[in-house]
Amino acid sequence: MNISCAALVKGAPNKTNAIALVDFLLSPEAQEHFTNNTFEFPMIAGVSPSPLVVNNLGLDFKQDLTTSVASYGAKQADALEVMTAAGWK
Repeated sequence: MNISCAALVKGAPNKTNAIALVDFLLSPEAQEHFTNNTFEFPMIAGVSPSPLVVNNLGLDFKQDLTTSVASYGAKQADALEVMTAAGWK
């Protein structure tokens, strides 16, 4: 599973535009695009995941609340090796 996120950098020169971009990314229009074209799970209520994802993965996965996201970088090379071996493009 990939993690997608957005962040605002403190002191960024275009704070208003950055906030507008995050607001757009969290809009129903953008979330529909993510769920139907890149097959990500929606982040807002009222937008359903793609049937393709639901039918193949289900919705019963358990969230890992103990592993720090910061630790993911240490396994990035291993993950890339597994994906390459599996033929992922």
